[in-house]
Amino acid sequence: MNDPAMEALGYFDAYTNSVTVNMGRHVSAREAASTIVREAAHKNGFYKGRPQNTQFSEYQAFGNEMLFQNGAFACGTIGDMG
Repeated sequence: MNDPAMEALGYFDAYTNSVTVNMGRHVSAREAASTIVREAAHKNGFYKGRPQNTQFSEYQAFGNEMLFQNGAFACGTIGDMG
C-alpha cells in the first residue's frame, strides 16, 4: 500500500492472515522493516490466542519494535518475544 494520507504505518488483518505496510508513510527500508516487526508481533500474538487491540498487545508489539531498532534481533539475543 502507498497512501501517505492514511494514519497507519501498517496493520495486521486476522481475517486475511496478512500484514500490510503503508510505504507512503515510511522514509526508509529500515523503518518499513520496523513496522513489519511490530505487526508480526500482533500476528504472532493472535495465533497464540492472545487478545489483540489491547494495551498489553500494543506494549508487546512496541517492545519487539524497539528491540529491532536497537539491534537485538540482528544479534540473535532474543527468542520469541511476541
